[in-house]
Amino acid sequence: ALRFEDAYGDGLLNDGYLKVTWNNEVLYNGWDFGSGYEWTLDTGGCGNSDPAPAPTPVASPTPAPQPVGSDCTTLTVEFRTDDYPEETLISLYNNPDGIIWDEAGFQTNKDYTLSTCLRNDICSTLDVTDTFGDGFLNQGYISVTYGNTVLYDDWDIGFGFYMYFGDTC
Repeated sequence: ALRFEDAYGDGLLNDGYLKVTWNNEVLYNGWDFGSGYEWTLDTGGCGNSDPAPAPTPVASPTPAPQPVGSDCTTLTVEFRTDDYPEETLISLYNNPDGIIWDEAGFQTNKDYTLSTCLRNDICSTLDVTDTFGDGFLNQGYISVTYGNTVLYDDWDIGFGFYMYFGDTC
């Protein structure tokens, strides 16, 4: 197993990033990995020349810490890109934190998961954009979960959508 953990749960800030590649496949490329990820890598045993199957990232067993003096709720965005990933932009921001996610540059037909714990005492905005307006075609999809509630699970986003989270929205 390969594990990356962040004790504070805020990822790699100030231009930091993590890129994990296995068998020429990028498993993770970004900075906001919450409390961490763990990948189970099947190497096929010693002396085996067959490539190992692609690993599946799983959430770290360490829960994301809650911000000091405030409760937070986990926001998870899972999606599979289509044949035109350059059309997809996903951002999350609020005041006072500013930009939490500003994600683009995805690979074709790949699964991605973004997750963070949002403070309940401020308003955060999720902005999902498809610049061509055709949504996630050819088996693509996007699912947005806030706490234990699935708010959106579909492929047809048109040009995109906004969602607002927090008690002050």
